[in-house]
Amino acid sequence: MFTLNDLTFLVTGASSGIGACVCTIISELGGRVVGFGRDHARLEASIKSLNGYGHIGFSVELTNQEKVTEAVKVLGDNGVRLNGLVHCAGVHSLRTMATQKQEHIMHVLATNVAAPLALTRVVLNEKIFTEGASIVFLSSAAAFRGEAALSAYTASKGALVSVVRALAAELAPRYIRVNAVAPGIIDTAMSRIFLSKLSPERLIAVRHNHPFGFGVVEDVARPITFLLSPAARFINGQTLAIDGGLSAF
Repeated sequence: MFTLNDLTFLVTGASSGIGACVCTIISELGGRVVGFGRDHARLEASIKSLNGYGHIGFSVELTNQEKVTEAVKVLGDNGVRLNGLVHCAGVHSLRTMATQKQEHIMHVLATNVAAPLALTRVVLNEKIFTEGASIVFLSSAAAFRGEAALSAYTASKGALVSVVRALAAELAPRYIRVNAVAPGIIDTAMSRIFLSKLSPERLIAVRHNHPFGFGVVEDVARPITFLLSPAARFINGQTLAIDGGLSAF
């Protein structure tokens, strides 16, 4: 129903999981990828595996504002224009409030909230978004559910839901769309670590709450790619639940 021919997208978390899958689908639909990732070797392998040509990767820690600004400036200096941005990078957290340390809370908020906001700001200031560009943030179904020992994580993902509404209103005059997706549990390395820390009873409950079972990365990457595309040009300021029915019951 749509292609991404000759369109360019910046994807964070491009070296693994949902981010890497988004990159693959973009390339399969004819688009070009600018991938940001922390792990240089895995990022390089991910970029090399993509269809087509013109894909590039930057090994960058997104909480390092100086490095992020340098990377985006390189894009601007080389005439790269972005048709969209997907922020898939993030960290998970499973700690009771009593065991939280201040530095741990700040790390979660810095990675999951401040980093995508700062990256968006830098791209806007560099003026490399095209008219009609699309921004997609990765929230979580956890933002809408009360879950023990997930306070810092849910706070960070809930913040993105609010950010989407405010930023969509701010950027609408420039015809830049802002949306988010809110997945349930998806089979990724990060989710497997989270699940391994649950008690047997809680793991059974978590599985029971997902009527379709846990998702796979393609279940999230495909809707993200749709939101990036011109086919979604009239969708703005929304958070799309991708959870197999978790939030409906």
